[in-house]
Amino acid sequence: MPDWSVRGGYPNYPIDEEGVVPWFFRRYPNLYGDLSADCGYNALARDRRFGIKFLNEFQDRLMFGTDICPPDMPFTTREYLIELRDSGEISEIVFNKVARENSIKLFGL
Repeated sequence: MPDWSVRGGYPNYPIDEEGVVPWFFRRYPNLYGDLSADCGYNALARDRRFGIKFLNEFQDRLMFGTDICPPDMPFTTREYLIELRDSGEISEIVFNKVARENSIKLFGL
């Protein structure tokens, strides 16, 4: 049963069972996900093991995109993805797909 005490915020506990997002990704191959907002970061980082599994499984349909461009602006998702890549928890290939290649392919850039 969901923990309704965190309604309106971001949960900070590990994932004990998959929710609907992986189900939708498996069912609809044309579904893509943007990880740039803090909710994307929370979804990946609240349960590191699950987040890495999610990134690896759906690497061809996830992307980091933003419309905010100051070079000194902190982006927790960006830093987290770099940390996962640098630690070897995700491959350079997965990182590059999420960081740029999926967007280039999807939007024909």
